[in-house]
Amino acid sequence: MNATIAGFNRRRAAGFTLTEMMVAMVIGLLLTVAISQVFLTSKRNIASTDDSARVQENIRFVLQMMTRHLRQAGYKSSPTTLSSTTFPTGTNGAGLFGTEGGGTTSDSIKIRLMGSGAGTSPNLGRNATTYMTANDSGADGLIVDCRGYMVDSNLIALNEYTIAAGANGRNALFCNGSELVADIDNMQILYGEETDAVLSDTNYGPNYYVNAGSVVNMDSVTSVKLALLFRSPTATSDVVISKTYSLLGTTIPAFNDQVSRRAISITVSLRNRPVKDIGGS
Repeated sequence: MNATIAGFNRRRAAGFTLTEMMVAMVIGLLLTVAISQVFLTSKRNIASTDDSARVQENIRFVLQMMTRHLRQAGYKSSPTTLSSTTFPTGTNGAGLFGTEGGGTTSDSIKIRLMGSGAGTSPNLGRNATTYMTANDSGADGLIVDCRGYMVDSNLIALNEYTIAAGANGRNALFCNGSELVADIDNMQILYGEETDAVLSDTNYGPNYYVNAGSVVNMDSVTSVKLALLFRSPTATSDVVISKTYSLLGTTIPAFNDQVSRRAISITVSLRNRPVKDIGGS
């Protein structure tokens, strides 16, 4: 009886065999790899979701601001006392002016409009971009520039949108020289020019869309096509993306990286164009 018990205790004290330990180690390694893969996949999905949300927010903000300013382009606080085609002397341009980048280089656009309010600004008729450093005391808040400053009646706000290298080293949207939104690779713009006389106009819209360099008369532009290429802040794709992007007929070559991009285009009708003479024959 005692011998039997002693033999049993010796077998228990012997522990695991080498084969059993190797099998246990393999199983442990497989579990570790599986758990790590789940963790990395979850982390990548979270990063991708976060990037997508940031891109979507950037799209919403940029389109909201630029379409608002485009619709207000050429707005005049006192239209009956000002020139129908240009702003007062010293503002260097009309309500809308564009620059063609050429090739795949981004375009730029200048949008001018007057403010709204009591008209008590000491710089009435001047360029708000130069003379305003804060909200104007006479403004009622209905008109703001791209910096967020409220612009007074008969004070001129300039909103110049460009694409340039931002603080993070990647392209960004700038307005009046200040970075507005990061991670926008490119911007292309076409202008819809209306050439028909009012009485014979049957298409009720632009006759054609061209780049800024081909516009005959900016005062005849009645709508603008805007296209932007947004990118995610980080490289979250599992594979290299070799995709070209078309922005209003301009083909942007593939970046060949793991960054997700999204091209957005929109057409904006301008509401403050000079009124054509409808009394002629």
